[in-house]
Amino acid sequence: MYKRFLILLFLIFSLFLGGCRTRILEDGPASAPSAAPSPEARPETPEESLIDPDGPVQEDPASQNRIFDEHAPADILDNRDRLLHTEGEGAGLYTLQEDSLPADRIRDGGDLTARQTVDSQDAERMGISDTAPAAESALTYYTVLLQDRLGTLFECKRLNLYLEMPEDHLTVFRTSPEHALIQECGLYDVSARLLEENLRVDDGWISRKNPDIMVKVVSGPATSRQMEDFRTRPGLPETAALKSGRVLLVSESMLTSPCRQTIVKLKIAAMAYPDLFADTDLNQASRMLMEEEGSPLPESALYPSL
Repeated sequence: MYKRFLILLFLIFSLFLGGCRTRILEDGPASAPSAAPSPEARPETPEESLIDPDGPVQEDPASQNRIFDEHAPADILDNRDRLLHTEGEGAGLYTLQEDSLPADRIRDGGDLTARQTVDSQDAERMGISDTAPAAESALTYYTVLLQDRLGTLFECKRLNLYLEMPEDHLTVFRTSPEHALIQECGLYDVSARLLEENLRVDDGWISRKNPDIMVKVVSGPATSRQMEDFRTRPGLPETAALKSGRVLLVSESMLTSPCRQTIVKLKIAAMAYPDLFADTDLNQASRMLMEEEGSPLPESALYPSL
């Protein structure tokens, strides 16, 4: 009898241990730490993750985990302490140079005073603070203004732009100055993933990309006739850009100097994000930048004009 009791107790104990082992095996994988990412698996670049060459532009995947509030404090981007070129360097905005001006040293709520270029009346109208740090030039002032205002944009709020060169249906490559200009306007280039030998597109491709803004560079003056010819091309009237009236003609001469390019960037950025530039006088900006360059603004440089 005693032996039977021990055998029964042993069987019960064995079943108990077997049940525990089964539970551990079932629960183990769910609580195990996730495997480390493979060294070969690299994150996609913004251009790769946000732009689909065969379909509409996708939103930033990370934006699905955010709750956006138009009145919430703006994100501070990682590039807030990149260095800005001062006038005359001509190699772009974000190359590190000893004589460049750190953006984080002159950020003060967007307030900058352009020394010797803004009188008191203009400063009051533009909302420039008397105690704000001084910019060395109008070019520096408006360059920083663009970076400061556009730096408040969430990635998923950025719009898409199609830029066409003077030759019809010829767009730009991702290493071109025009592509850099698009990015400096706070926009995504819909042609960013095209190969260099495939930059000639058609109206159907443009229509499928459905850009929010379109910019057409023209070799001579920008005229209403050229605008009408561009707007009436097959399929384009159905794009978001034409439906909202965000189409700009730019004379090729406006891409030949930093001051002129800054005028173009201000115009495009204000067209894309009017709320961010509601207090920016584009005509005043154009006058200051062209005075700094020492030449008048070319006739019919933009259509619509400033």
